[in-house]
Amino acid sequence: MKIHTTNYTGTFIEIAEDCPATCGVIPAVKMDGKTVANIQFEMVKTNPYTITSDHILFQVFAAKNDLRKSEYKEAREKFFSNGQLCFRASPLAKRFGWGVHYARTVKWQSLLPKVQPIKNSQKTNH
Repeated sequence: MKIHTTNYTGTFIEIAEDCPATCGVIPAVKMDGKTVANIQFEMVKTNPYTITSDHILFQVFAAKNDLRKSEYKEAREKFFSNGQLCFRASPLAKRFGWGVHYARTVKWQSLLPKVQPIKNSQKTNH
């Protein structure tokens, strides 16, 4: 069985052009539990440059499907036997104003927030 990956190296996934956030927003937890955005944000924010995209995407899948750790190996193989959407499709980049940076030599990632653009009148010449 072919195994696909979503991991990158030396890459920055930009915030979507149509992202409604004007700056990086921490996703709110909903009444019925954590969302995909919550899980992804917490994992990357608390483990910058130490975990891979594949790890995060599978952990979201496992959490949303209430998998037991004993089911992980088989479920992970099945999950990655089909191509998966990468972090370009993440709600962090699409809705919450976070770009994702992947280190050059390893497949680890970290979050970078969108910041409000500086208006022409606010720019200084240094």
